[in-house]
Amino acid sequence: MVKTVKALFDGQVFVPMTPIKAEKNQLAIITLLDNYATTGNKKAFLKYAGLLSDDSYIEINNILKDTQRIDIHEW
Repeated sequence: MVKTVKALFDGQVFVPMTPIKAEKNQLAIITLLDNYATTGNKKAFLKYAGLLSDDSYIEINNILKDTQRIDIHEW
């Protein structure tokens, strides 16, 4: 069986980015890419958190409440 596994090199070993099933001493072929992962990439969305003003939050919240009143059976 052949599997493709994405991994990051931590400076000493390759660490799979997702869980894998592999046996001890199982051979692997590793291809190094020119791309680099940025540190903390898994939580990159946090840089956008808290950027809404209070007025924007209220406006968006009211719009969401309005969408809850839509009767999907009308369509």
